[in-house]
Amino acid sequence: MSHRLALVALAVALLEPAVGSAQNPAALADSLIRAHLRTAEAPYVTTQPPALRFGEGRYANVYIRGTGPRGIGAEVFGCMVTVAPQPGTPACVAVPRPGADSTTSPRILSPTELDAADLDGDGAPELTFELSYPGPLPEGFSGGEFDTYRRLYVIDASPEPHVAANVLIGVEAENWRVEAVRGTVAWRDLNGDRHDDIVFTGQTCAGTRGSDAHTRCRPLRRQYLWNAATQTWVERAAARR
Repeated sequence: MSHRLALVALAVALLEPAVGSAQNPAALADSLIRAHLRTAEAPYVTTQPPALRFGEGRYANVYIRGTGPRGIGAEVFGCMVTVAPQPGTPACVAVPRPGADSTTSPRILSPTELDAADLDGDGAPELTFELSYPGPLPEGFSGGEFDTYRRLYVIDASPEPHVAANVLIGVEAENWRVEAVRGTVAWRDLNGDRHDDIVFTGQTCAGTRGSDAHTRCRPLRRQYLWNAATQTWVERAAARR
């Protein structure tokens, strides 16, 4: 009987790695990308699980890296990885945040509206998400009253991972010198090239010295056209008004 038990125990031990390897694909993608991004100087890597399926056997997500949850100088990455039929090497691209406060900590960054869709018509989906982040503390403010910027990002995997769109879609302004921006984004083909373009429609409101109110508003419309040469959406300056 003891001999049989020993054989059963050995069989279980041999099976455990195989069972563990059958990890949920989204969880496996997140673990591979975390390990890829982690460095000795910035070991803290967090994300919003689970990763999105990004084509056959491929997954993508947004990751925030820093020295710790309350450390300064957080970085944001859009990443993708192949997990089937064999796990591959993750590909990540850093996301620029114009006007960001350089002391931002990871705990106050939270990507939202994650989605994967073929936006450029190449047969492979792109990763889209929105990100809100704080700007520098306005002059004369003691703390907590920073401007908040919100941007729409598109990460394209072809021909290699890159930021295909970076569109300002909102500014919650505490500083009267900074104009507030509010609006919505729509996707539609503006020039008949069979590629959807980005249309931002909203308003921008100026502040008044000595007041937190931003009431002097005017319409704001921006258009970003698909550029096949650069594989990006580029703002059409003539459309600004």
